[in-house]
Amino acid sequence: MKYKKPDMVLLFLVFVLLSVGLVMVFSSSTGIALAITRKHPNPYYFLERQALWVFIGFGVLLAAYHLDLDLIKKFIPWIYSLCASALLLVLIPGIGMDVSGARRWFHFPFFNVQPAEFSKVVLVLFVSWFITRKGNLSTSLWKTVIPLLLLVLPMIFLVYKEPDFGTAFLMFITVMGIIFVSGIQLKDMAFLSLLSLPLGIFYMLKARYRLKRLQGFLNPWKHPYTSGYHIIQSLIAVGSGGWLGLGLGASRQKFFYLPDQHTDYIFAILGEEGGILATLFVLLLFLFLAARGMNISLKQSDPFKKILAAGLTISIVSQALVNIAMVIHLLPPVGIPLPFLSYGGSSLLSCLFMIGLLLNLSRASAPRKVEMITRLESA
Repeated sequence: MKYKKPDMVLLFLVFVLLSVGLVMVFSSSTGIALAITRKHPNPYYFLERQALWVFIGFGVLLAAYHLDLDLIKKFIPWIYSLCASALLLVLIPGIGMDVSGARRWFHFPFFNVQPAEFSKVVLVLFVSWFITRKGNLSTSLWKTVIPLLLLVLPMIFLVYKEPDFGTAFLMFITVMGIIFVSGIQLKDMAFLSLLSLPLGIFYMLKARYRLKRLQGFLNPWKHPYTSGYHIIQSLIAVGSGGWLGLGLGASRQKFFYLPDQHTDYIFAILGEEGGILATLFVLLLFLFLAARGMNISLKQSDPFKKILAAGLTISIVSQALVNIAMVIHLLPPVGIPLPFLSYGGSSLLSCLFMIGLLLNLSRASAPRKVEMITRLESA
């Protein structure tokens, strides 16, 4: 195997996204930062913590970059089992931290860890390993795909039970995306989609608060102070920006009108302060990131690494697209942060770990003639 320099374009794209994220975290969080540090006012409260997470994240990225993936591949079933165990433990009272009725975090003295974020990485590793172990998906729906789903759905269900429907939904999208690019026949993909649609709707509507979210999504103006509040305030923020925005720091919605303005809805503040041009710029960065990730996948000669690169790209980019769609009222609110921009440590570390793996994979030079074993080559 020959090795070359990592994909510096991909690294540059991530660096730009992180830079935009730090600026927007500071700009969107000044009001709430002053509110929670009234005794000792500190407008940099969230910026300082996010900068620390970025610093730690680069360490995580470097660790992933230097991993021996051929060695890791041998331990993937054990890693998957440990991750599933962590998701089970976090649901146990006294072990998992309860915040507003949700058990999603392990509490440590100086920080909290959300195992669901890291399960997204482990899920991609496991699905890539399982598919390459079983062989071509084009003729093995019942021998490969169905057994795979029976193994991964319990992990997704544990995330759903936290409850974290948004992350569970994203994990399922990632699995289906990997299955698609791995060569499944279109008729089998259509069968799986039709089978999963009613189940997805059932679990989405099973909880009363999610049903209210859906009602708010369908007609937010009918519920302006309850289930439609987030959507209306988000649309006001994006709409107020126009083409060029109100200017950096000039957002009005961040002053306790739009909830979660520095986390899940940071894209709305970006639109308000930077305008449509700023939002299009960030969207293009994610599309370029998707192109670089798929290009890395196409250059792999090892089927496992080929599917892994595609899966990592799908996981990151689908999360970004779902978040953006939620902010601009194309999807119901699902509580998913925007990769590299939203405030928060667990999501940032998991995304930077995935980027580190992609950079690791980008060093491999595939032979000039590579067998077309997946739909990625035929696209």
